[in-house]
Amino acid sequence: MNKKNLRYLILVLLVILVLVVVATQNKSTIKKELRDFAVEDTALVDKIFLVDKENQSILLERTTDHWVLNSEYVARQDLVNILLKTMYRIQVKEPVAKAAQENIIKSLAVKSTKVEIYQKGKRVKVYYVGGPTQDSYGTYMIIENSSSPFVVEIPGFRGYLSTRFSTLEYEWKAQTVFAISLEHLQEVTVENLKNKKSVTLQVKGSRAYEPKKSETKHKLLKIGGEQIYNFLLRKAQKLSKTQKGPLPRKDTSF
Repeated sequence: MNKKNLRYLILVLLVILVLVVVATQNKSTIKKELRDFAVEDTALVDKIFLVDKENQSILLERTTDHWVLNSEYVARQDLVNILLKTMYRIQVKEPVAKAAQENIIKSLAVKSTKVEIYQKGKRVKVYYVGGPTQDSYGTYMIIENSSSPFVVEIPGFRGYLSTRFSTLEYEWKAQTVFAISLEHLQEVTVENLKNKKSVTLQVKGSRAYEPKKSETKHKLLKIGGEQIYNFLLRKAQKLSKTQKGPLPRKDTSF
């Protein structure tokens, strides 16, 4: 290697070193508590409060066997799980550029959702969730009492996170009509109001069923036990858009 190539290689290495040092310094100048959005242990989260600038609010509270919505309804467990996973996996993608910080802070002050997270009854995190970035692959957020907004993301997820922090009550309501498993189902009656005919199925054991009315026996036996099983399973899991009052539901959050 001649001297010219050696000098060129040294220059390239110096440029790379400078870039690494600058990037490290820029990252370290931001205090961890101002960019620490993630919750390390969501199993300890027992209350989540969301409120937007229009004063619409959602209160989610963990009980022994399910989550309660606004102290009155059973919450949708699938949405609670998504929210907890979001809080666990959320990461800072990049700080908002200094030139855009003022506009983003103003935007967050006008339209954002305040998020309060509690563990063992103690408030551990408070931040504000704003709208998506221009490319929709990030979400603007800011920690309470901070002047440094960030673009946050979930690694591997292409999209923004604002909708996961919804303050619309009807979206969080559990849709189960009857919280009953198939093994506890004893009898199902189906009534046809048009021709006034009805069929009642009685459960006699594991995948063993029989019609209650003898005149329908031949017809039901032609259907087959597996089809009856699937029919009863659908009835046990039937969903509706409204449900009020606490129902036992297994908590599958991590």
